[in-house]
Amino acid sequence: MSEEVYWQVINAKKAHRKWIGYAQLLIERGEVDEEMVPTNETECCFGQWYYSEGQQLIDIPVFKEIGLVHEQLHAKYNEIFAILFREEESGLFAKLFGKKTKVSDEDLMKAKSKCHELNTLSHQLTDKINLLIKEMKLKEA
Repeated sequence: MSEEVYWQVINAKKAHRKWIGYAQLLIERGEVDEEMVPTNETECCFGQWYYSEGQQLIDIPVFKEIGLVHEQLHAKYNEIFAILFREEESGLFAKLFGKKTKVSDEDLMKAKSKCHELNTLSHQLTDKINLLIKEMKLKEA
């Protein structure tokens, strides 16, 4: 593999870390915009790399495992997102002017408990990316 591909993987890993950081801020404090943490696995920076340039690594077995864990990660985040941003029955003016209802303490606790699962999946993804890097280096040797 070329050095360029190696750096693509490193940058994809950094993009995932940035995404998970934003997700954690959103869950813990609600301090980032919803748009900063895409829910779809093909819309985040890591997913954009994985489903485009990353496909050149498809012959490395752990690459497919990375895709599966990445999908699981976004599925878990979607569960959390649904808790935090569920549509409340609100009037037309509230929708027009973007009035946001406050997340209940119960819902916030549910979201935070799922955050542990999200972090576990994030660590699994990072571990698999590290394994991908090792396998890339072995192929070069």
